[in-house]
Amino acid sequence: MSDSSDNYKRSTVEPILLYDEAVRFLIVKTPNGKCFACGTDMWNISTKEESTDHCFLRKAGGTISGAPAYNLELECNNCGLIRTHRSEVMLAWLAMNPKTEDASRAPENE
Repeated sequence: MSDSSDNYKRSTVEPILLYDEAVRFLIVKTPNGKCFACGTDMWNISTKEESTDHCFLRKAGGTISGAPAYNLELECNNCGLIRTHRSEVMLAWLAMNPKTEDASRAPENE
């Protein structure tokens, strides 16, 4: 694991996950991300009231490496099912797969 993800996991500060970066992660990592309850592929990602470019992360109630864990929740626009992704996993992948200017280069799907 990279140093940046190790440093993040030890942090006690609430993480910041940008909306555009969350969407990039979800497109690459869950390309067939249909709702398992109703089959639609229309999801809503909640953002913070004070900054709509930051995702709202819910404190999970547990810890990872001694630091609080946070989740990104997606809500199905059709049936309301809540799908959860651990923000630490998303941020670690984003750190290892930074956005590039070359749109033809696809990030790793691992």
